[in-house]
Amino acid sequence: MIKIEISTEMQRRHLEYFQNKIVPNFDSANYDEIFQRKVTKKKNKLKSASPEQMQWFDEFKQQGMSTEFDDFIQICESNAELLAIGDVNVLRTLYDEISVAYNAIHMSSALEQEIYQDVILELFGYERFSKRTSTEPTQPLYLESYCDNQKFDTKWTPYTFVFLSNIRVCPYCNRQYITPILTKDGKCRADLDHFLPKSKYPYFSMSLYNLVPSCKFCNSSLKGDKDFTFDDPNPYCDNFNDYFKFKAEFKSLMEIDLNVHVNTRDKDIKNFLKVFKTEELYKYHKNIAADFIRKKLMWTDNLWTDLSKKGYNPYADQAALKAAMIGYPYCKENINQEALGKLKRDLAEQLDFVKNGNEDVDLIEKLKCIVKEAKRQCR
Repeated sequence: MIKIEISTEMQRRHLEYFQNKIVPNFDSANYDEIFQRKVTKKKNKLKSASPEQMQWFDEFKQQGMSTEFDDFIQICESNAELLAIGDVNVLRTLYDEISVAYNAIHMSSALEQEIYQDVILELFGYERFSKRTSTEPTQPLYLESYCDNQKFDTKWTPYTFVFLSNIRVCPYCNRQYITPILTKDGKCRADLDHFLPKSKYPYFSMSLYNLVPSCKFCNSSLKGDKDFTFDDPNPYCDNFNDYFKFKAEFKSLMEIDLNVHVNTRDKDIKNFLKVFKTEELYKYHKNIAADFIRKKLMWTDNLWTDLSKKGYNPYADQAALKAAMIGYPYCKENINQEALGKLKRDLAEQLDFVKNGNEDVDLIEKLKCIVKEAKRQCR
């Protein structure tokens, strides 16, 4: 849930692929052939079409692509590099121009719109890209070993994408690991989600900054084609971590709840939380909140001194020791490297393990009272 960074190597390889594999498709003879094929396919699917419908298909096919479509393609071709590797702000600016050209294409019915959309999607070729496979490695590849062995893999594929992104955990939910593996007899990788859905923005279907490595739960089961826009928080330009916090709600040691607290007005995070069912899914992790509270009851700062005296302390400072023993990311920048990293870091701040002014004073006082009562009963 920390902003994703795209490396210059990823930009270089994606732009090279875009120029070599996609831009040549913008030739008019190419998209005319695709158009004819798409119309025929739609016509053949209508088994019980009326004579009028059959005639419409024949006339539409004979009429061919509109001149407005030619204008749209020319804009795409002249902005090929921006479409390929422009960041989110660049794509937003480009959208103002390209959407006007796209909407100018004469599409008088939903069927016409669907056909033109299919043509554009095939021109950009995400389906072809998604099926590309990397060169079979001589030894199993993991994130840690890929950088040393990537010279063997000269093809730009979804596997190359997720390896070079170096993302370990789904940026949408922070619950599922999406680490790739590539071996001779098996492989797996993260999904590539279209943040701006390709059903509405087909011309961004192969834009690098519109492809988000994510888990199947978030991509397929929850987000799907839901209409995210440029106004929604985006993992390529926003730290979701800044927009909301997980908080434990303490009633007793036997009754602990876990809720989401929105803490910003800069962007509307509520749609994001609703789409990805963040609060509902994190109810499954109330046990972690309970575990942190128990550790708060047991923790003493004297532990650092005691371990240091005995020579058992390999950590540079008390904060690093505390993070290791309690079990939360020492640096908030590492939230994306560990499943549930944000939840654990937020709980650590709430319980004052991390001293940054976000502690929950009321909860800490309640816990102090529990400790005092326990000590009194032991006397």
